[in-house]
Amino acid sequence: MPDGCSAGVRAPSPFPSPWTRRVAGTRHVFAVNFEAMLIGCSVVGGILLITFCCTIYCCCCKPCKNRQRRKDAQEDAKIERQREDRREKYDERRKEREVKNNEIRRKYGLVKDDAGSSGYQRFENDA
Repeated sequence: MPDGCSAGVRAPSPFPSPWTRRVAGTRHVFAVNFEAMLIGCSVVGGILLITFCCTIYCCCCKPCKNRQRRKDAQEDAKIERQREDRREKYDERRKEREVKNNEIRRKYGLVKDDAGSSGYQRFENDA
């Protein structure tokens, strides 16, 4: 044994703590305020419980959100198809109107010729 040390006796700590106290013949004993420990454990338990609940929510409800997104995408696609159908029907009706109007113009001689004439003919009076 080194000189100056007695068996079983520990030298005082150079940094004494207000949370510890020395009991005769034993090592330092940690003094606990049970009210503070109860509050601390409650806070830690609450944080763990909230974390657990958030994890469960994210894992279980994400498929629901994905299902909703898929449903929204299908609805958007349906709306886009309907819009495209309306556009096609509109184009068909417009072409039919143009054909009908061209027939009426031909009937009354209002169709412009490719030669660049104005579409009017000179009326000659033989009198």
